[in-house]
Amino acid sequence: MKDYGRIQRKAIQEAERLGHTGIGCEHLLLGVLADEQGIAGRILAVHGVTLGAARTRVDRIIGYGWRDAVRWTYSPRATVVERLAAVEAERLGGRQPTGEHLTLALINEGGSIAVTVLMELGVDLRLLRADLVRATDGVLEEVQERYIRDREAYERAEREQGGRYGWWQLPLVSE
Repeated sequence: MKDYGRIQRKAIQEAERLGHTGIGCEHLLLGVLADEQGIAGRILAVHGVTLGAARTRVDRIIGYGWRDAVRWTYSPRATVVERLAAVEAERLGGRQPTGEHLTLALINEGGSIAVTVLMELGVDLRLLRADLVRATDGVLEEVQERYIRDREAYERAEREQGGRYGWWQLPLVSE
């Protein structure tokens, strides 16, 4: 639960930075990325998602607001995502939700600004989901190695094809 509490505090800090009093899915995603100790943030980094890039996208999509209250409230969608994170934790055999479960819940919910940000950053949600599930089994190193192999295969194919293909159009080596 320490992991999850840390992410919630980071999400509040991100909302505060933007001048928002409500916590949305985008703030939860930023909280996961800002949690330097969390596995989910490291997996997102392996997929090319950085806190800076995500912040830029969130800033552009929702902009800045102003704080007119001290009380932090969750948006209806963020509340659903938090419940889905608990379901993911139970389904995957965890006792308490973690950043991995929260990120899985964001992906499963599918309609939030957080997912829009991930898609704009070129993340393959199917592969990210698989990596998060595998990470709950403690195989983070394998996830990182597979990503590096896939990325190298992409770069090799792109050189051979003269840069005509995007990362999302090539088959993964690991499949």
